[in-house]
Amino acid sequence: MGRNDPDPLWAPREFPDDLGVEWDYRQADLLIELAEQVVRSPDTGKPITLMDWQRWLLRELLARHPETGRLRHRVVVVSVGRQNGKSLLASIITLWGLLMQAAEPLVVGIASNELQAGIVYNRTKSAIDNSPELAAMFKKTTMTRGLMTHDELGLYRVLASKGSALQGWSASLALCDELHVMAPEAFDALVIGSGQRMDGLVLGITTAGDESSTLLNRLYESGRNGDIGFFLWAADEGASPDSPDLEDQLRKANPSLACGFQSMEQALSEVKILPRIDAQRYKLNLFVANVDAWLDGIVWENQPHLDKQPIKPVVITIDRTPDW
Repeated sequence: MGRNDPDPLWAPREFPDDLGVEWDYRQADLLIELAEQVVRSPDTGKPITLMDWQRWLLRELLARHPETGRLRHRVVVVSVGRQNGKSLLASIITLWGLLMQAAEPLVVGIASNELQAGIVYNRTKSAIDNSPELAAMFKKTTMTRGLMTHDELGLYRVLASKGSALQGWSASLALCDELHVMAPEAFDALVIGSGQRMDGLVLGITTAGDESSTLLNRLYESGRNGDIGFFLWAADEGASPDSPDLEDQLRKANPSLACGFQSMEQALSEVKILPRIDAQRYKLNLFVANVDAWLDGIVWENQPHLDKQPIKPVVITIDRTPDW
């Protein structure tokens, strides 16, 4: 029991107010202990050591009410810059969903394509295969048929991000990757299905989107209204790759960078190499106007001809693509 205050060094820009409640973090703490024993780094092969911000977030995501024992949130959105360990967190929460959440768990992983969905699946599978204790709790794992607990009561499947494919899945845990490209009807189907479970949880982990990201814009608004759990690491609004305080802005969007796990030199190099719109979105975790823009808006505004009145008629043409 107690509070779980974040360190100002890496605290998210927006997160739920506790409102004086002392939440129960015991199950989350048990999961953290388990993860640091069985989950291994793909680089070193050694057991991982979670960063402080990751421990804090896991405790927030899995907090339970001290009186009712129910989950603090049923729908949660976590928005953070790329390369901050989102897949690692998702694989750890998958283990929680399979081993701690429910007597007959149904865990589904949703992503825009098979390759992306396989990242979390493979990390979870690796943790199970490399731990004799965990392996004994599951049927022989495969690359294609999902993960099944040994008693055949628990299942983890990877599904396509399509509304029709998700109808009827009463998931105890649904993990959604990159909400900015997910169809609203697919997400809504998961929320409806998980609502049939006592403590069903729908968790979306994403980076910022653009003006066409209908679902993510809606979820940001719901989070800011307090309707869902919402955790946002992002640079200040108006920040850009040209900001004089770029290093500070990068730390705000990338808690792993703020914790010293990532290299600031590398982060600055990536900002310089990436197209401006990608740096804005993936490194500063800020919404952009349009990911398919022919010319960046700020570059257009800085053109010297814009402050002159045209002396000839102006013609604007649009080359429409088939999938516009």
